[in-house]
Amino acid sequence: ELLGNGGTLIYSTCTLNPIEDEAVVAAALEHFGADFVELQPLPSWMMDQVKPCSGLSEWLVPAPTFEKATGAAAADGSSGSPERTMYAAFSDVPQKDQKTGGKGGGMLGRTMFPPPDAAITSQLRRCGRVLPTCIDSGGFFVAVIKRLRGGSPNVFVPPEQPEPEPVSEPEPASDQEQDQEQEQEEPAVEPEAPDTE
Repeated sequence: ELLGNGGTLIYSTCTLNPIEDEAVVAAALEHFGADFVELQPLPSWMMDQVKPCSGLSEWLVPAPTFEKATGAAAADGSSGSPERTMYAAFSDVPQKDQKTGGKGGGMLGRTMFPPPDAAITSQLRRCGRVLPTCIDSGGFFVAVIKRLRGGSPNVFVPPEQPEPEPVSEPEPASDQEQDQEQEQEEPAVEPEAPDTE
């Protein structure tokens, strides 16, 4: 909302977790709409020098109990044991694990999953995933988001605040008033008595 019309925002993380990368970008694109923002291709210098992989358009989200599991996952990487369950879509998540807003509820929100909108999913390929094998550094993610037009579908409007009352400058005093003020401020000095010696 603070990005100017035609402005560009660079979203980058030092992780390769799609829930922190593509899912966040997809949620922003969905929130603001395709007519308001869009993903831009990465700059040519980055493509030439860094050679990032394209962003993901699908990924799996682990069940909340995934890390606590002691069993091995299935060889095909799909589900595994009930403790190592992975979900491809929000609709696959049991209701007790779904985060549907408000307090309470589950831990898995809809925006953690690949978006159902093909127009958004196709844009995610414009993101970049830089693997540690590409350059001599840790992996990171980058996306270039451009604001296409003015206005906002979700503008935050703060409550009306009363205008502060203007502070008026005091009018300059006349010369006579300034002389009177100086007389009041200056202590009266008694003239010295002449020496009689």
